[in-house]
Amino acid sequence: MSRVKLSDIARICRVDISTASRAIRGDVRVKVQTRDKIKKVANRMGYRPNQLARNLVGGATRTIWLVLPSLDASVDHRLVRSASHQANECDYTLFVALHDSDSFGSLATNTSNHYKLILDRAMQGTTDGVIVIPRRGLNDKKILDPIARIKLPLVFLDNYLADFSCPIVTSENEQGAAELAQRAVASGANGVVILFDNLNPVDEARRIGAQKALVKAGIPFCYQQDVHRELQSFGPMVAVLGSSQSSTILPFLSKHFTELLQHRLIFGVFDDWIGDPSPAEKVLVAVQDCDRMARQAVSRLIALIERKKQQPPRLLRVPIKELREQVPLLGLRRPDCRD
Repeated sequence: MSRVKLSDIARICRVDISTASRAIRGDVRVKVQTRDKIKKVANRMGYRPNQLARNLVGGATRTIWLVLPSLDASVDHRLVRSASHQANECDYTLFVALHDSDSFGSLATNTSNHYKLILDRAMQGTTDGVIVIPRRGLNDKKILDPIARIKLPLVFLDNYLADFSCPIVTSENEQGAAELAQRAVASGANGVVILFDNLNPVDEARRIGAQKALVKAGIPFCYQQDVHRELQSFGPMVAVLGSSQSSTILPFLSKHFTELLQHRLIFGVFDDWIGDPSPAEKVLVAVQDCDRMARQAVSRLIALIERKKQQPPRLLRVPIKELREQVPLLGLRRPDCRD
């Protein structure tokens, strides 16, 4: 079945194409009776406007893209949900594109190509602006530079490129990591292993925050590469701080399981911990305010799209929502292996 064209509607209603177009858009310059007649004919014939053609004429799609590595983590789901709600409230439609990041695995090259393809399509007039959560650990500046050159509105959410000039909405990551370290010390930690690295601005801020808090408290700490040398000098209770359960804590635990079990353990992560904390006695979780971050990112992008005169500061750090504790089921604790 062939697509119904606007010219078909105009011919049946005995009006010119421009009148038919204005009537379907609800233009008040067209008489009410004429508008109603044209809309009824269009609905009966199953006419659907050619949105791409409208975009070329009007220069706006009323859509925004959220481009992120994956939806593997619950924080990603929360960011997408809140961003979508905010876009809807502002009469925009949010589309989500995944570039399936595997930054350090065998798929890194294919991932980079896919990432570039997504952003190339975004620059072809398919969206009014883009919110990007960049890949952790890789420099995406070469991929993102073309967006800056054509001045497509762009906002970074959560993670970001520090040397890329566009609005950024992220967490108070330094504060969050400092609070994790402080709570670990208050819970009895005699030494801390810091798994935050310096491969991206988010982890680097967390690394700095944890280090400052521990120096102030006078508690010894080490980084992952120094664990074999430093761990045995720590006291009986050791805290391990990392960005997430799956990407940092569990791989580290698997690699150093025997060494770690010589100590009582506390884990500290961001956003959530799935399942039982064992073999740790407790898990400390710094929960990011995903709703506020996502809504701010959408609002800032729309401000760029609509060229509002007053722009907020380039970097917005949203305070950590809460810091909570999780203990093993029924409050059971692992026996002290050093007794």
